[in-house]
Amino acid sequence: MCYINSTTIGLILINGFNVYLHNYNNFLCKTYFYSAFLFDTLSPTILILASVDRLLISSQNVDTRLYSSKRLAYFSITLNTLFWIIFNSHILIKVSVQQNSPTNYICYYNFSKFYINFVAYSSTIIHIAFFLLMIILCMLTFKNVRFMRTVPHGKRHHIRSMTNRDFQLLRCLFVQDILFIIFVNACLSSVSNVLFTYSTVKLIKVPHTSIALVHRLLQLLIFVYIIGYIVIWKKGYQQFQEPHGTSIIKVKGIARVDGNNTFFYTSDAKKYIWDTPEYELPPLENNAFFIATRQTITYNQTQSICPTALADKSFCNDQNKTLCKTDEPTSSTFEIIKLMKMI
Repeated sequence: MCYINSTTIGLILINGFNVYLHNYNNFLCKTYFYSAFLFDTLSPTILILASVDRLLISSQNVDTRLYSSKRLAYFSITLNTLFWIIFNSHILIKVSVQQNSPTNYICYYNFSKFYINFVAYSSTIIHIAFFLLMIILCMLTFKNVRFMRTVPHGKRHHIRSMTNRDFQLLRCLFVQDILFIIFVNACLSSVSNVLFTYSTVKLIKVPHTSIALVHRLLQLLIFVYIIGYIVIWKKGYQQFQEPHGTSIIKVKGIARVDGNNTFFYTSDAKKYIWDTPEYELPPLENNAFFIATRQTITYNQTQSICPTALADKSFCNDQNKTLCKTDEPTSSTFEIIKLMKMI
């Protein structure tokens, strides 16, 4: 109300009665601009603090609800009021009655490009922050209230429920927040149009009621779709995508294969060791998987000494003394591809 009165009275005098008192009195000039800037930032700050209080009181955490108190509210309002009073004090210095022609005076900022850009960009950033904070707080509070509504009646006595007065205040606050969001959105659109749009000297405006109505109707439909359908009905802020994956079998260790198994060999009776790099895992099948192994043996070539000629004598036994001896180079053969099915 203070913001509306501080700006509306001046606009009524200017547009309704063609009276420009602030252009001829330096005190009225500074007061008009300072009150407009102060209440323009203080009013949404009070709404944000009220939204924070409603968010705290709707929480199911006992420790969180304790922060919703009159003492904290008074302290927060006082602190924020002092902050905005000091922050907007530059208006009292830079705004004054300026002479733009020998016979014309206007109440405006100091004719400095840097200061005008500072006022424009700082106001835009502040209102964007107010806009985003208001949306986030409304969504979080709505989420808490919706969770409270979904609790079964038999379990509601275990948690803290809000009173009818709290719900009534919360509804009023929701309405004020939505109106502020719509108002700020319109203001930001006009400010962004001024800051980031280049306009020529000549401008032609053609009034067309049908096109204007269609344009506003589309804007209304988009707003209803985003707020009503996506946010409230579909709860888009709660949606998530489940991860998708597949299982992979990893074989570790070494395998000892007896050459007597005719499934792998037809003529020789050797024993072989397959290491992990020799395993190849194709994709899984129904209740079964296949392990393909590869073994490369080259004759008359050495790889250090015989590593398997140890105490167990797995390779260097009486049956294959001619092929592998203790502490002697190992022999090699041709490449063999083997396939083993495991169920």
